[in-house]
Amino acid sequence: MRELKLLVETDRPLGNAAAAKRVLQVLTRGLGWAPDRFGTHEPLTDRFDPDARDAFITAWSGGPHNRRMNSLHFQNRLRYQAAVMWWSEGNDLDSLHFTFKIQTEDRRCVSECLEIAHQLFEAANGQYGHLCWREEYWSKTIIDDWTGRSGRPEGGRAQGTDRKQHLPGVYWANFFGPVYAAFFGEDRLESAPAYEKRRGQESWVLLTSATPDEWDAAETVEREAAIREHLGSDAFFLLDEPKRLTRAPTFVRVRNRRANTKGPG
Repeated sequence: MRELKLLVETDRPLGNAAAAKRVLQVLTRGLGWAPDRFGTHEPLTDRFDPDARDAFITAWSGGPHNRRMNSLHFQNRLRYQAAVMWWSEGNDLDSLHFTFKIQTEDRRCVSECLEIAHQLFEAANGQYGHLCWREEYWSKTIIDDWTGRSGRPEGGRAQGTDRKQHLPGVYWANFFGPVYAAFFGEDRLESAPAYEKRRGQESWVLLTSATPDEWDAAETVEREAAIREHLGSDAFFLLDEPKRLTRAPTFVRVRNRRANTKGPG
């Protein structure tokens, strides 16, 4: 089993019943994607009942005693594990995290995960997201020998994750919502030198290769560089140049609004 990692970031609140219902609708729409267990702490002891979804929705939204942040975990025995993390104040973006555990030789399952990921991105009103093998994410985003304030090694740490400064990079599947469409320009997204481009209702998906297995192939690496250059290289974080100047859209955390944007020159 290998892990496909999905990140979805949105400028709209996720910690409410409406968001929970939208995500749940995606997961229960197809056979085999409904949660098996869920909860805010391990081990997960709450069994999901498709005929009584209120408990899941209440756990998602945190209840009356958890209004600022929540981390809800849920899993299906064979197909995926997931977590949603959100903050109701103080941050510009909420994040939705999924881990799809799949057989590497099952190409149909990879395609299905991509489709579900795209549906989740739109259900969460996503502005940015990516889907890739855990190995690709780790290689491009994690510093193994990071040293903490104490001066002692702290293990792996993600870099380039501040969306106020830049995007973290280019991965196998890259999702963009309206804010980034305005930031880059729709023409640039539609003409990007990706292996494949997909258009949703309010989203764009750029793939760098036919399958996520090809993420480190020479042709894919060249295509990633071409995508960065095409969209504006200064919009992306590079692990080997962590202090380079970058730019990003300006997010304003207000319900039913659009962010102010200024595209890359």
